[in-house]
Amino acid sequence: MKLSLPNISQAEAAAGGQSATPVSSQLFGAEGSFDRDANPGEKLSRGMKPYTYVLVREDIPLEQQIVQACHAALEAGFAFDAPPVTSSLIVCTVPNREALLAARERLDRYGIRSEMFFEPSWDMGYSALTTEPLIERKKRFAMNIYPLFRAAGATAAQED
Repeated sequence: MKLSLPNISQAEAAAGGQSATPVSSQLFGAEGSFDRDANPGEKLSRGMKPYTYVLVREDIPLEQQIVQACHAALEAGFAFDAPPVTSSLIVCTVPNREALLAARERLDRYGIRSEMFFEPSWDMGYSALTTEPLIERKKRFAMNIYPLFRAAGATAAQED
């Protein structure tokens, strides 16, 4: 898969790559899907920013949690269409493999597509999953039961 950079005008290049019409001014379709043909001059509705969630197992070593979360995010990036604006990435945790599989079933019931990553090394198996970019409030609300990822030993000052 070949990645290409967007074409920018000389005026944008002079402004440090900033477009006169920000990327966030693109629209989403009425059903909550991404509409690439929408009028780019109209403003993005408040609350319509996409959020992508990663669920990673807590029962694997911290360094592997980071690696596995990145693997799952990469797989989702290949599987799902890119939203017209950058998606925020939220990293959450589940206790173990069984909880990860249960989370996948729960997401399916909510109509949330996801990509799971299978780590063949160390007999790890399924280690993390990433959702499609979510904009619908109901789907985002379904993710609230999963705790945010926190690095072991991090203090409140380090998290701010």
